[in-house]
Amino acid sequence: MTITPEQLEARKSVIGSSDVAAIMGYSPFANAADVYWDKVGLERDRPERPWMKNGTWLEFPMLQRASAIFDVTIDAFDVNVPCEDHPIFAANLDAITSEQIPLEAKTVLIGSPSRADWGAPGTDLVPDHVMLQVQHQMLCTGAEKAHVIAFNHSFNLIPYTVRRSEDLLTKIIDACYPFWFDHVTKGIPPDDMPSTETLSLIPRVKDKIVRVDDELAADYIAKREAESIAKIDKQKAGDAIKLAMGDGELSHTFGFQCTYKANTKGDRTLLVKENKQ
Repeated sequence: MTITPEQLEARKSVIGSSDVAAIMGYSPFANAADVYWDKVGLERDRPERPWMKNGTWLEFPMLQRASAIFDVTIDAFDVNVPCEDHPIFAANLDAITSEQIPLEAKTVLIGSPSRADWGAPGTDLVPDHVMLQVQHQMLCTGAEKAHVIAFNHSFNLIPYTVRRSEDLLTKIIDACYPFWFDHVTKGIPPDDMPSTETLSLIPRVKDKIVRVDDELAADYIAKREAESIAKIDKQKAGDAIKLAMGDGELSHTFGFQCTYKANTKGDRTLLVKENKQ
C-alpha cells in the first residue's frame, strides 16, 4: 500500500523495521547516515524508485494470496505497531494475521538488490536485511514467527517463515539504542557517508558560506580531470576496435567478443564482452 505523508512524518520519531538493517550495516539500500537524516529531517521526501512502485502495485494481491498459502486470516492491512518495551521502536506491517503474526510482502524481480540471497521455499533463508526487518516486527508485536511472501522474477509467489531469535533481537537493541541516543537525539551524524540522494535532500541555508578543506576540493578536481582523460582514452580505444573490424559487424578473439551493430534507427553501438571460460 502507498505510505501516506502522515505515516512518513510519524516514522521520523521512531526506528522502523526497515531502518534496522541500515543502522546495522546490512541494507543494500541505505546506511546509518541515511537513516539519521531521514529522522532529523530532509528538505523533501525521497522520490519513489521504480522497484518500490512495483512493490506498491503488487502488495495487496500478494498478501491476499499469501493468506491462502500460509492458511491464515488477515486481520488488518498496513498496521503500525509501537513497541511497548522499547519506545524508540515501531513497526509498520504490510499485514497482520488474526493470530497477530506479521505478514511481509516482497517483490524480487530482475535488478532487485539481494535477488540471489533468497533461499528455498518454505525455509527461513531470506536476505539479511529482510531477516532483521521481520525480527524487529516480532519485537514490536511479541510474535514468535513472521511470514514473508516473495514475488520473484519467475512470477512465482515463494513463502518463507522466520522464527523469533532472541540473539538477533539483542543485537538489534544493542545497535539501535546508541544510534538513537548518541546521534539522532543529539543531532550528531554518524561517520558513514550518506548516499548521493540523501546529500541532495539535506536542508541548506540559502547563501550560507562554510569552510571546506582544500584537500577535499583538490581531490574532486583531480578525479574530475582523470575521469575526463579516461573518457577520451575509452573513445580512442573503441575507435581502434572499430577500425580493426573493417566492414565487419562481429569480431572474435580468444578472450573477447566485439559487436558493432545498428539499431532500428541506424545508430551503431560498440559492445565488447569477455568470453567466459
